[in-house]
Amino acid sequence: MTMFTCWFLAQETPIVDPALLNQLFSDSWTLIQGLLILLVGWIIASIVRGVVKKILHNTEIDNQIAGWISGNDSSDSSIPIEKWLSDFAYWLIILFAVVAFLNTLQLEAVYQPLNSLLGELTSFLPKLLGAGILSAIAWLLATLAKTIITRVLGSFNLEEKLGEGNELISVSQTIGNAI
Repeated sequence: MTMFTCWFLAQETPIVDPALLNQLFSDSWTLIQGLLILLVGWIIASIVRGVVKKILHNTEIDNQIAGWISGNDSSDSSIPIEKWLSDFAYWLIILFAVVAFLNTLQLEAVYQPLNSLLGELTSFLPKLLGAGILSAIAWLLATLAKTIITRVLGSFNLEEKLGEGNELISVSQTIGNAI
């Protein structure tokens, strides 16, 4: 047994190659960096999701948007705009974190398609925002036109002249809604 121990200690070449150990530690550090990027991205995405959901819940903007989409004026809407927008923000940030993670690991074949997807998505968002602004302006103009027409026709007393006692149907409201 002592002879085996002496042979083991007297060996000139190391059992594990130092270059292999350096590569292993380097790769481990890169993996830890990537996992930290994922963790920070997940934390930021969770915070942003909570903030977006809270802002939409407190301002009731989501209920108004859902009312516009469904055509109802009531605040109790079954369309979960608040959840959709907060989840969209969450997954967008997660996607950025995954691309950064894959970039850190230098997995170009995997992150290049995701990176081009993010490029397409982020170039589409300003167009979507512009369409939303134009829709809001069109809605404001339509509401203004409806209000003006309803009030002008109401001043002509069309309900009394055409309705002849039918109080359920307002002619000025019907014409205002049609326009």
